[in-house]
Amino acid sequence: MEIFVAEYLVDLNATRAAIAIGYSKKCAHMQGSRLLRNVKVAEEIERKIRKRVGKLDISRDRVLFRRH
Repeated sequence: MEIFVAEYLVDLNATRAAIAIGYSKKCAHMQGSRLLRNVKVAEEIERKIRKRVGKLDISRDRVLFRRH
């Protein structure tokens, strides 16, 4: 699970991440999709994304302020 999450966070591509952890190219799309639906995987992805956003000090207000 941890390796899939790390690979997925590289480019947010579940198929590529599934291939990177050893699934065949033939079934990687299906397995990547299945892994993303796994509650523990989804929670870990969300946790790591929140951690990254926190490090970058990105907020909705900051993004909106920069647009105008």
